[in-house]
Formats: sequence, structure tokens, C-alpha cells
Amino acid sequence: MLSVQPASASDMETATSVTTRVTPGIMHHHPGMPKAWAKVTGTTSPVLTSNYGFASVSRPALGRILLTLSTAMSSADYCIQATVERAATALTVANTLKCSVRNATPTTTTFQLECMDSTATTNVAVDPTAWYVTVWGDQ
Repeated sequence: MLSVQPASASDMETATSVTTRVTPGIMHHHPGMPKAWAKVTGTTSPVLTSNYGFASVSRPALGRILLTLSTAMSSADYCIQATVERAATALTVANTLKCSVRNATPTTTTFQLECMDSTATTNVAVDPTAWYVTVWGDQ
């Protein structure tokens, strides 16, 4: 029987070994794996409906959520991908939601997302039906 060494955290972070095996508890160290993901529902009291890697969520204001990671990232330079779910399917001007990372909020452990609803002349902060977010980077 062939014996293969298990990968270490550093093996996973460099992502170069072709002679080690990956165990479930170490897989998240690979740069190509998400470090956290979540579906957040609720408006005035948001809830982590399903998630991996997040400790908590709160709502600092209408159309905004603050997410806290369970494990800190190695720097504030990581990738946040987010989108939102609309309550209706009609693509009217007042039902075209946009989601973004709130300016200057990412730290190694927290960041804020914001949601805007388009109107004919401006954007209005709104709480979406659900938020979907994934975090990529180094921890």
C-alpha cells in the first residue's frame, strides 16, 4: 500500500505539492478555496441562515449589514463577492437592486455590504430579501 503524507497548512497555502494528500480539516488553507460564505436573511434583525466561516451579522442601518468573520484574514486585502435577492421578479426601475462593499469598511475580521434600489433619479438604501456573500483570500 502506498503511503502518502498529509498536506500541512503551508503545503496548502503554497499550492504546489503533488505528492501530499488533502484532509478535510486542512482544505480551507488552499488559496483557491473560499474562506467564508453565507446566506443572510431578515431585515431589521438579519440572520446567518446558512454559513461557513462567519461569527455574526448585524444591521447598522437600512440597506446595510456588518459581517464578522470567525477567523481573521491575514490582511484587509481580500476578495468579497456579494449579491442580493429581490422580492419581486419584475425588472422595473424601482426593483433593480445593486449590492456593493461599503467603502473603507473591510478590516481583517469585519466588513459591511450595502444594498441600493434604483429609482428614476437616485438610489435608495433598501433591505433585500437575502444577501449572498463569499470571501476569498489568505487567513
